[in-house]
Amino acid sequence: MATSPAPTPNTPRFAWLRWLGGGVIAFIVLIQFSIFWLPQTNPPVLSGPTWPNAEAEAIARKACYDCHSNETVWPFYSKIAPISWLVTRDVVEGRQKLNFSEWQQDGGEEGSDLAKMVANGKMPMPIYTITHPEARLTGHERVVLVEALTKLGVTVPTSSVATTKTMVVTQTITSELAATAARNYRGSGEITLVELKRKGEHLFFAVRFTDGAEVFVNGLTGQVAYARLQSRPQNN
Repeated sequence: MATSPAPTPNTPRFAWLRWLGGGVIAFIVLIQFSIFWLPQTNPPVLSGPTWPNAEAEAIARKACYDCHSNETVWPFYSKIAPISWLVTRDVVEGRQKLNFSEWQQDGGEEGSDLAKMVANGKMPMPIYTITHPEARLTGHERVVLVEALTKLGVTVPTSSVATTKTMVVTQTITSELAATAARNYRGSGEITLVELKRKGEHLFFAVRFTDGAEVFVNGLTGQVAYARLQSRPQNN
């Protein structure tokens, strides 16, 4: 029995693939010359915030400054359309909402919104951390950044609307107060880590000591919730 010859790239079956591939390549090339879009610029830095400590500034720079300052680092892919359109839009909108390079003109309500989103884990945005994994913040880094924004005059609301699945912003005590509460509860010991965590609708600080013991402090009240100790402290 005669068999049909195997299809080749020159057969009609593959013709539409060649046309489609050529069309896509031509479209990508042509849109690189599109001028109907916003320019990627870094205007002069007018005035920046006086950060209370170097750690807070470093956290803000790695997690916020690309979209919320005039010191944006434009990666190579931000020059390639249509990705460039999305990146430029995000930067322009981010600067309009809050710009650390024009701090005397910002802060206030815009800074409060940023602090809320940082505390809730909504900032930096997930789409940003995919290409910038170094911008992912730990619980400790979120606490440091929110505390720094508070010291810069940003108001963090004491409460806001809570949904059934997530607790949106609540003002927490500082990490220093949490460490003091844990040390007072334990009586002694050197602290190696203070980290803000969320369990269900509750925020608490996990305070870890060098011997592995942990004390968990309510993030709102400052009261010790529970502890994992090598030995419970003795009452004098």
